[in-house]
Amino acid sequence: MKNNKKFLLISILVIILIFSVSIIFSGCGRRARIKEALEERESEEYTEEESKEADEVTEEQEESYSAEEIEEEIEEENEEEDEEEPVEELIDEEAGLEEATDEEVEEDIDEEEPDDEEEPDDEEEPETEAEPTTINVPIVISEGGYIEQDFKVYGGALCVYVGDYWEEEEVGTIRGYVSFDITGLSGCEINEAILTLPCAAIGNDPFSIINQICINHIIWGTREIRLDDFDRLGTSLGCFDEENIVLSSDKLVQELQESVNNGKKRFQLCIRHIGQKTNGDDTDDFLIYYVTNNDSIITLSVTFTQD
Repeated sequence: MKNNKKFLLISILVIILIFSVSIIFSGCGRRARIKEALEERESEEYTEEESKEADEVTEEQEESYSAEEIEEEIEEENEEEDEEEPVEELIDEEAGLEEATDEEVEEDIDEEEPDDEEEPDDEEEPETEAEPTTINVPIVISEGGYIEQDFKVYGGALCVYVGDYWEEEEVGTIRGYVSFDITGLSGCEINEAILTLPCAAIGNDPFSIINQICINHIIWGTREIRLDDFDRLGTSLGCFDEENIVLSSDKLVQELQESVNNGKKRFQLCIRHIGQKTNGDDTDDFLIYYVTNNDSIITLSVTFTQD
């Protein structure tokens, strides 16, 4: 029984303690809320008072402005506007001056243009023509020589023969062949060509069979002559009654120019006679023309300009 009473007393005390604590905490919270509400109310009253004071100050300031001060401000604004108007007038005057100046410059230019057309500053200079050049076209000795008809070839000889031959009881006609190297004339315009054949020697009686000496342009290429080249006739460049020959003709220039234009490396000639094949006297009758190693040699002089 004593234990039960103790337990009952302790339970009652605990309940009372819990109730007291809850009352204390709830009271603190309520006091805090009341305090906050009071502070907010005071701040609102303070703000309203400040705004009222500010409005009163503003009204006092507005009332403090006198009519005279307002008139002075209006006059100052009018003076500023009056000062801005001359500036705009100055700008308009400057613009007018600039327009007038531009018109005067354009008029001056228009007046000067005819002078420029009548008297051009730069005159076209005439094109400089290339100076003509004259050379002796080199002879390729190894590709020339002479041929005894149906009998023998003398390639690379130092001279060429024209006439007839008698050798080992063989009788026939002799023709000479000359090969010129024209690679140095590539791309050139031929102005003049002169072929000179000075006779270096006469054997026996060549004019007993020779009526005329003829020069023909033929082509056998960059090689030695062969026996079958004897029958090549080609194009006749001219025939002559005397042994010393100077050939200068449009036909020579034309044939030489065509060879250059066609990219030929050689300009080749055959020297032959018109008349009897042989006189049958069992002797050589001939004319000799040297290509080298002599004071008088065959030459082809060419005057040209470079394109």
